[in-house]
Amino acid sequence: MNPIKGMAQALLIYAKLLFTTQYAGHKVTPPGYLTYLLNNRAKLSEADLSGDKRNGHMVPVKVRYKQRITPDEITSSDDCYIEGKPVWKETSVTPDMFAKYAFYIPNNLIKQYANEASNLVKMGDPSKGIMNEFWEHIVYVVNGMVGKMDQDLLTKQALNFGVNQVTGVNTSTTVNFPLATTNNLSTGITKILSDAMANEFAPGSIDIVGSGLFNAYELQQIAKSADQAGLNTAALRGYSFNHDLYAQSKWGANQIGVFEKGAVQFLDINENAGNFGGDFGTAWLGTLDIPLAMTNADGSLASIKLDAHLKFMDCPTDVLVFDSGYGDYVSENLGKGFYLILSKPYGQFNMPSDSYQTSDRLTGNNGSLRYTITNV
Repeated sequence: MNPIKGMAQALLIYAKLLFTTQYAGHKVTPPGYLTYLLNNRAKLSEADLSGDKRNGHMVPVKVRYKQRITPDEITSSDDCYIEGKPVWKETSVTPDMFAKYAFYIPNNLIKQYANEASNLVKMGDPSKGIMNEFWEHIVYVVNGMVGKMDQDLLTKQALNFGVNQVTGVNTSTTVNFPLATTNNLSTGITKILSDAMANEFAPGSIDIVGSGLFNAYELQQIAKSADQAGLNTAALRGYSFNHDLYAQSKWGANQIGVFEKGAVQFLDINENAGNFGGDFGTAWLGTLDIPLAMTNADGSLASIKLDAHLKFMDCPTDVLVFDSGYGDYVSENLGKGFYLILSKPYGQFNMPSDSYQTSDRLTGNNGSLRYTITNV
């Protein structure tokens, strides 16, 4: 009789294989505002506010602009007098935000995994392989990185909404989406689109960001038909909606931002790009394209490029590591292994507050409006 060799090891099954789309580690909270910014970056290379900063250079960037002439400056006299001299204005563009997350994987831990863990995944700029185990964990980091960036940008935008020409102020305008079936022309999506026209937004160029009641309204549009007033709101398009679950905490409950496409520009910076990336012996510097869990209107997957710094510790080293129980960084001696630093300098640029003259009907406007949605 064969001797009993011992109890069988527990079968280890990855939770992501069981729960697929429900798997908590791979979920990404919708960063609607960040997605709006990424989808509306200037198309022309000469208009890219990030300039050489995408290639590692930190050359200062300035924006030059003129104010438009208003009707009251136009004369009815046929003479040779001069009404004005063109004056350029300038403002600096400064990325003032930063996000970073670093993690460490011991060398002896990867050796205990199957071969797949140490297989090299080719990616980045410059193209270099990183171990599959690192790429696997990067997927878990995405929610934290894009969530931090989205919240920072929402916070900044909360202070930079423009003046609504209809109200004359830059504070939130309450718009009711009524329960009644009468066709009230001063409420609902009609009011928002009408305001956009009054603020001279280009036709069909409106992006809305937010959550709450407006998201619920959007969910119903696919099932809409004409109401008792004869209005089918599903046909009132000319805008796109970007769902953002962080907007409520940064802007307020049921608040939305209404933006003209391209009115706010994302400052997309990479320090480890171009000639500043490569294998430097003790470390590899480069960039990684990180997919976001939402799809653009053209079917492509939204993504963002992060800086990556991969380093190998060949001897036990004292390193500051965050201790969640202690709530601070503590010194910890880490053995031979790899650590990867993911980071991103970034920011946003709004149209300057003096883009229009004080005598202009759009004075203080910058292509972004703020609303609070009600449903009574």
